[in-house]
Amino acid sequence: MLNFKDFIYERKVDPVDLGTRTSSLFGKKTSFGKWEKVKKGGHIPLTSFNARKSNAAGDKLWKVQKHFDFDSRVKEVRELGRIKYDTVRETKKLNIKDLVATQPFVRTDDVEKLKLKVAETKPDHIHVVRHKGVDYIEDGHHAVMAAKLRGEKQVSARFIDLDQFK
Repeated sequence: MLNFKDFIYERKVDPVDLGTRTSSLFGKKTSFGKWEKVKKGGHIPLTSFNARKSNAAGDKLWKVQKHFDFDSRVKEVRELGRIKYDTVRETKKLNIKDLVATQPFVRTDDVEKLKLKVAETKPDHIHVVRHKGVDYIEDGHHAVMAAKLRGEKQVSARFIDLDQFK
């Protein structure tokens, strides 16, 4: 049997087929906790996922967003805060191998959705946050996995360094 790295570097195959075969080989686990039930072979586990560290990064992100969201009861002020928050984000090219997942798996059981993700070569919804020097995928796990299945080494993402906020 091929190891996962050799499986990913097999470039002559259709990425959708590769994703489906990857999930059937590596997606043996059917439960990732109380709420995360999955279909056997219908997902690709993300080995970089660490619930404790991901939650810490999420908590820091929430605090930073709350800082910019002055008063959630006043719509105009909230939108102004969101605009200011968006100005601290920048678009960056990041190495896929350096990104850490904030969810335990990506689903592959919906083949049509997988085809759409793989075909989307320039997704604009990938968000990455840096917390304590580690880059966490906030949103866009499927797009990052699709890029990896296509054999890409880097992905363009909206990036914010949470370490700059005290």
